Amino acid sequence: MARIHASTFGNTPFQKRLGHNKEVMEGWAHLGEVWEKDGLLSAE
Repeated sequence: MARIHASTFGNTPFQKRLGHNKEVMEGWAHLGEVWEKDGLLSAE
């Protein structure tokens, strides 16, 4: 049982946990995009 309930914002289960603070969720998503672009993180 999750201690943080899912919000209505976000596409993935993790984003739905961060969705209670949209600024944090958007920043986290942007960080992932930068790491993918730089080849430091795979999309899989």
